[in-house]
Amino acid sequence: MIASLVQHRLQSENGLPCIQVIKEYESVLLVECYPGQLNLGEGAGIRNVILGFHRQDLG
Repeated sequence: MIASLVQHRLQSENGLPCIQVIKEYESVLLVECYPGQLNLGEGAGIRNVILGFHRQDLG
C-alpha cells in the first residue's frame, strides 16, 4: 500500500533514474502492533530514502 502512495516518486523525473522496489518477505513472528502507526513510519522511511536517492543523483 505504501508503494502505491509514493509510486509517482519512484518513476523517472527531471532526468533522474527510476527507483525499483524489490519486495522479498520472510516468515516473521506474529506480534501485536498498531498498523496505522507502522504505516506512517514505513511511509516516512520510504519517502526519506527516495529523497536521499534524488539528492545523491543531483549532487
